[in-house]
Amino acid sequence: LLSSTLILFFSGCAKVTSDVSPDVSIDEYKNFYVVPSFDDRRGVKEAISADLKSRGFTVEIGPAIQIPETADVEVTYKAKWLWDNKYYLSDLVISFNDPESALLIASGDSHRPSINRKPAEVMVEEILDEIFH
Repeated sequence: LLSSTLILFFSGCAKVTSDVSPDVSIDEYKNFYVVPSFDDRRGVKEAISADLKSRGFTVEIGPAIQIPETADVEVTYKAKWLWDNKYYLSDLVISFNDPESALLIASGDSHRPSINRKPAEVMVEEILDEIFH
């Protein structure tokens, strides 16, 4: 009984949420432009790009000042890495913005404590699954 209580306690700490603007049909967007975080040295931008491509979207990566006119969505993200015997991704927020107006179209986030850590690719996938569900 105690071990199952501990499993429930620790497994309940991980959280994935998303929010999509009610006036948006997220499936209508096809061209995504990922703007790298200035401190991304652990492959988060590549994980986002690869996941979006695996869903059949066209994806480019580059600085915000070079966003092409063909982009339907500007993708930004914030990654928080913590140290616990090695670095792990504890929090990831991915935002989809309209490239012309900068208005938020959709966003999702994943929080994982050290005990529930997952690779960046898994956290990206679970966030995008939530957004595109």
